[in-house]
Amino acid sequence: MNFVGTGRRLEQGDVGNAARLINVPTAALLAVIEIEARGSGFDAQRRPIILYEPHRFYVELGAGAKRDRAVKEGLAYRAWGTKPYPAGSSAQYARLAAAVAIDRDAALKSCSWGLPQILGANHCDSGFPAPVPMVEAFMQGERQQLEAMCTLIKAWRLDRAMRQFGEAGLPGEHAFAKRWNGSAYASHGYHTRLRTAFLKHSGDKDMPLATSAVLRSGSKGEAVRSLQSDLLALGFDPGPVDGRYGPKTVEAVRAAQVALSLSADGIAGPATKAALAAALASKDVDPGHGEQWPEREAASPGAEPTPAPPNPGSEPQTRPLEPAPQARTHHDIIADLRRLADELETLEN
Repeated sequence: MNFVGTGRRLEQGDVGNAARLINVPTAALLAVIEIEARGSGFDAQRRPIILYEPHRFYVELGAGAKRDRAVKEGLAYRAWGTKPYPAGSSAQYARLAAAVAIDRDAALKSCSWGLPQILGANHCDSGFPAPVPMVEAFMQGERQQLEAMCTLIKAWRLDRAMRQFGEAGLPGEHAFAKRWNGSAYASHGYHTRLRTAFLKHSGDKDMPLATSAVLRSGSKGEAVRSLQSDLLALGFDPGPVDGRYGPKTVEAVRAAQVALSLSADGIAGPATKAALAAALASKDVDPGHGEQWPEREAASPGAEPTPAPPNPGSEPQTRPLEPAPQARTHHDIIADLRRLADELETLEN
């Protein structure tokens, strides 16, 4: 696999259609996307954005000659934080290619993929029988990546929690945050940011959807979100990547226009978008575009946060390690809880 896909971005209506697939408010899914799925789902070469995670490769390989080789080549180690992640999508794919040479499926399972940064090991709950079909689907476009995220939400029974977003006295945001982000979610206000984003998206019904090639202050929708993620990738801060063309996005567009020798009017028309696309073509984009995310310890669903490493740029994502009491993580606990829930349901019936 060369991993080169379509590079197709979300189109107008994709988020609403995905929300209907799992029967949740569009505002709830927009809130989750805003918090979880920053940036673009593809790099400049139209490959899905990935984060290769050596501590996951260590687990997926298991004991034996393959693991020994991976450790020797620096592609696997027992715990995150052993070495810093290399910067840039090209470096991530170079590591993946070396890991694939050892064990393809284990390597694919050890990456977080695309817009939602879903760990390949979660392919079954994301609707795929194996990691290869998941990766192939993610290569088709951001819509397919978003649909996989929704399938995972449904499999983990978090759609009910999303239907409770914004409801006083109900555990919606807390329930979602704990399962998706890990037990330390409250330490960085994950649930409150979810609620704030939900209320924002619930209250902008009168904001017009972008229906033309020209994006400007007051526009909203998937096209605005793509613009914001492009600005972020190029180092211009548009504020939250939330699909709302507000003052910070206007200022980011103006700054980009100045840098690109364009008329600085804060309006993203065809010339501005073409210039941004040309600038991005030579940009080696990181997952998250270099942002430091406190919650990235569990940004790929299935992990249990652990204390942040001293260097904020070192590998902050955690995954199940060797089967040992101190190595149990959210991925393991989730499996236990689901088995327990099934057993309780059987007893109740």
